[in-house]
Amino acid sequence: MKVAIANFGNPITASLDYEASWATHTKPPRIARPPLFEQPHDWGFHIYALGSYLMEKGLADEVEFWDFAESRSTSFHSTGILRVMFHNADDVQAYLDRYGYPGLYVNHGSDGQPILDMLENRTFRVHVPALRVGRDCDGNFGAECYLVDSEDFLDERSMVYIPVVNTRAISPAVEEKKWDFIYLAGCYSGKRHDLVLRAARESGLSGHLHPVDESQLAFVACVTHRCICGGCHVQSRRHVGVRCGRTADRRQREHPGRQAPRGVRRHGRARVGGRLRQRHAVCPRAP
Repeated sequence: MKVAIANFGNPITASLDYEASWATHTKPPRIARPPLFEQPHDWGFHIYALGSYLMEKGLADEVEFWDFAESRSTSFHSTGILRVMFHNADDVQAYLDRYGYPGLYVNHGSDGQPILDMLENRTFRVHVPALRVGRDCDGNFGAECYLVDSEDFLDERSMVYIPVVNTRAISPAVEEKKWDFIYLAGCYSGKRHDLVLRAARESGLSGHLHPVDESQLAFVACVTHRCICGGCHVQSRRHVGVRCGRTADRRQREHPGRQAPRGVRRHGRARVGGRLRQRHAVCPRAP
């Protein structure tokens, strides 16, 4: 079975004969693919992992990743998944006319709605309506089943979707643990940190949720292992304060010698907390 997984951005407007272009196209030779848990844990791991898993289990013999880009191309990712970059929906249609329709199509995000409609009655479609816009705000439409990030949209054709984690590359060691987990993540519109916080509170786990901007990602990669093992406090240069599973009073009782972040000591916890909420509370908290 052929599987296509997509995470489309904005389409590109161009005057090009896509049918003629794909008619003379030849796919690159396949490459050896590493096992799932030996793959790099960079951007898109949770997207590529689905395709890698299907190939490892013998359920798919080829997997492609689709997106829009200025430069059209077909090239293999290190995971062994073929990355196909299109200009727009017309480009996708010409590609399908040349190489055929996939048996399974997994779409991430609302920008892929036109392609979902294009594949109706031709492919089994799975829609992951992250960052809902357009018709996705009204419910689950345009596919045979859905992976949703909120219980508000659960129905008989959907499941709650939890991305996988490369636990061999990021895993605890044998040192004494100070926290159950440390969660470093970017803050931007639609990022559902509230789901992680709620799950952690209900489970009784304790740990840090700390905002990290793009300039800190390399730093995070270096210290993540040490943080999980030794419970070290990570402080981003741009942000102050820590949101974590334990309450402030509980943290102070358990760690009486630990100082609050400098911004909190200077301006007060309530004032800094208000600033952080104004800066990062761009999506409504789940009830």
